[in-house]
Amino acid sequence: MTGKTFSIYKAAGINLKAICLTCILLAGLAARPQVPDTDTIISRLARHIIQQASPRGVDKYVFKLNSNNRWDDIDYSDLSKSKWKTAIHLERVKDLAIAWASGSSVYYKDERVWNIFSQALDTWLDKKYQNPNWWHNEIGVPQLMRNILAITGNHLSEKQRKAALQVLAQYRVRGTGANLIWSADLALHYGAFIKNDSIIEHSRRLIVTEIRNDTTEGIQRDYSFHQHGARLQSFHYGMDYLNDLLRIGWQLQGTRWSYPADKVCLLIDYVLNGWQWMTRNNYTTPATVDRAVSRKGQLKVTSLQAVAGYLLSLDTSRKDAIKEMMNAYRLNSRQPAFHSFPYSDFAAYHQQGFSIFIKTISTRTLPTESINSENKKGQLLNNGNVYILRDGKEYFDLMPLWDWQYLPGITSFDPQAKIERSAYAGTVTDGESGLTAMHYSLRKDSSLLTARKTWIIRGNQMIALIAGLNRKNISAPVFTVIDQSLWREPVLSGNKKINKPGVYSFSTNENLFHNGLMISLLTAGSGKLILRDSTGTWKAINEGEQRTEVKAKIFQPMLEHQSDSAAAYMVSYCSSPDDRKTASARQWEIIRNDKDCQAIRFTDGMIMAAFHEAGSLNIDETTLRVDRPCLLHYYSNKLTLSDPLQLGGKLNLTIGANHLRIDLKKDGSCISINL
Repeated sequence: MTGKTFSIYKAAGINLKAICLTCILLAGLAARPQVPDTDTIISRLARHIIQQASPRGVDKYVFKLNSNNRWDDIDYSDLSKSKWKTAIHLERVKDLAIAWASGSSVYYKDERVWNIFSQALDTWLDKKYQNPNWWHNEIGVPQLMRNILAITGNHLSEKQRKAALQVLAQYRVRGTGANLIWSADLALHYGAFIKNDSIIEHSRRLIVTEIRNDTTEGIQRDYSFHQHGARLQSFHYGMDYLNDLLRIGWQLQGTRWSYPADKVCLLIDYVLNGWQWMTRNNYTTPATVDRAVSRKGQLKVTSLQAVAGYLLSLDTSRKDAIKEMMNAYRLNSRQPAFHSFPYSDFAAYHQQGFSIFIKTISTRTLPTESINSENKKGQLLNNGNVYILRDGKEYFDLMPLWDWQYLPGITSFDPQAKIERSAYAGTVTDGESGLTAMHYSLRKDSSLLTARKTWIIRGNQMIALIAGLNRKNISAPVFTVIDQSLWREPVLSGNKKINKPGVYSFSTNENLFHNGLMISLLTAGSGKLILRDSTGTWKAINEGEQRTEVKAKIFQPMLEHQSDSAAAYMVSYCSSPDDRKTASARQWEIIRNDKDCQAIRFTDGMIMAAFHEAGSLNIDETTLRVDRPCLLHYYSNKLTLSDPLQLGGKLNLTIGANHLRIDLKKDGSCISINL
């Protein structure tokens, strides 16, 4: 698939009470025995579309159809594979149908609007526009026509209905994950429109079968989501996958085609153990959308509140867990929680003041996708990117304005360098604190940059460790990018306020304060802060987007590596400048930061370490020794371990007089032992 899905679920922020009320009202339809199940499916879809839709801008074009029954501002010759401009015509036809059918619309049952809608529909039915990209022809356009058929009911002429069904019948059931759900959903509705139970049954069986987490694509064992290979797509394909499955399940509820209980359970687990950890305040990060990061508005995601409403309508037996999720999701009640997704090389940390998302890469996951002229500059995405969110909007729609050589979290020397994947990447956590580590490598021609990188997070602080830095045939400066986000005032360097664009330096003696976060260099090095008024266009990163110039202010702190010595920095949550001293208090020490081991010991005895090779740590009079690479978290006699190479097998570990032989999990997930 390519191109932005025309899913009706793109709008977010649906009120939970309204969703539950809608589900109760529509569930009542299933209790009427005189209503055939096929009619229930269609009427629920129509009512859903009308209730969720907010067709903006109808006033701008409703009475501007030209003599050829087309709109002058639409490019009907466009063949863009991503955002197909010609399809705007059918989008408008659908929106006119909604405006005509919605009781809250000023155009409700307006005969003039119906005539314009009918003429514009006839244009598409006559021309049957096609795109070089199969997705538009087989999914995008049929989705729009399905919605038009559902909304207008029996008001279409027989000729229009027949032709519209022919367009809907352009679907081809194929693919996996979201692609299969899209196409099978179209087939199911085609069967409902023509009242063919066998088509509905076959399509429903395909849909239900795809609700699983035992495949190479779709929901993974750790409840992340893959599409187009081992790429994290939870809020690209995975968002449409979930939204459509919830809506279909709700449409089928109470009919002979209702979802089995175990499938509903898996969808709930996908949200509880996956989705909720990848967002903050209904925003996500580029890490979870892959190439769709180059699409405007993509980081604003479906409201978790709306998803919870559907889950509650499908299975009330899990209401306590769902309500607990919603309580935790409110920004002011987050408790520290660290969550790992080893199948996707992704980790998320949440607490009351902020969230941190870390996307590494390994030989088990794929580099970001760039097809159909989308994501044209994203070759360094998902290579040790670190995103820090407070209200969620820190990176929203900044992609046209980014300096793509300096993506948040990466270490870089050239914008054309490309990722070289290593087997070593993983996370270890006790559920409240943890670390993520990776072997880092970038290459451009004969130039090669390698490093060992570890991020340790506990409480209000993230400590980033960089060691084993090695540059081969590199004369350009090497930077580690601490952030590249929306610039929000005030920015303080020490006690000095910075409020003008420019390039500024800072050192270990000058902590930066910005957006409730404080940045501290922990080792000798040169801090560089770039504040800029940036302009750009979406089209520069996605051929299907607009050329319209966009502007924003960018905050970009970096650490310049003047040598290959080990380096470290810290980001602390700091709600106001007055709290900087408390926020920067170091109740820990770096006990190793070299190419073989990176480790921190906290004053209360907690130890977190990334062993890149077999080795040891000396802690007071105790020696901790491992005989192979591993990630380690030790606190209050609880030892948690994971295998960043995902080989599994035996680990021999010694702590003082204790000798342990531990089976590491092959999938990179954590194992805990009480000593």
